[in-house]
Amino acid sequence: MGGICPIGLKKPLQVYADQSITRFGNVFISGGKRGLELEISAKDLVSITHAVVAEIAD
Repeated sequence: MGGICPIGLKKPLQVYADQSITRFGNVFISGGKRGLELEISAKDLVSITHAVVAEIAD
């Protein structure tokens, strides 16, 4: 399937992010189209998506 953009969906999905996201200023996410990436502040991504931030990966 590829990447699924976590923002702008018709039906919101629960977003989970590893706690390491908090160490980055900006992150790149799928833009909802093959080859399209969006650069967004990690804080904004968590805020906009109401992401659950937890220890997911080692």
